[in-house]
Amino acid sequence: MWQRMAFVVSVVLLGFSGGVVALFVRGMHAGRGAVAGFCFVSALAVVQAWLVASEIAKARRLCGNIRNACYRGAQAKFRAVSLVGLCAIVGVLPLALIGEGSGGQGPFATVMLGGVVFSTIAALTVLPVVIARIAE
Repeated sequence: MWQRMAFVVSVVLLGFSGGVVALFVRGMHAGRGAVAGFCFVSALAVVQAWLVASEIAKARRLCGNIRNACYRGAQAKFRAVSLVGLCAIVGVLPLALIGEGSGGQGPFATVMLGGVVFSTIAALTVLPVVIARIAE
């Protein structure tokens, strides 16, 4: 159980780095809106990583081979994780495009976009690789 939480935290950290990179690229400063965006990114990254990690654990109980279980777990949850990320991106895209002049909406949406993209990619690719490498 603690290993699964450690893997989830790694995806959250990658989501945070995506938010920081997005702020840097757009030349924005981290304010209250960005902090709220980081909170939402962490919650979304936890959901995505937990979905993939639990499916990998279930696949490992069934087949036993860790590499095969990681592949099957990521493949089984690809649609769910990518749709969660896509919904979040589509939801904040208007804020990112329009909300630059407003106080907290621009940094919030920027952090959300960068963090969601990074956490979705990390949950589907980095997390299974890390689990396979550590378990071997």
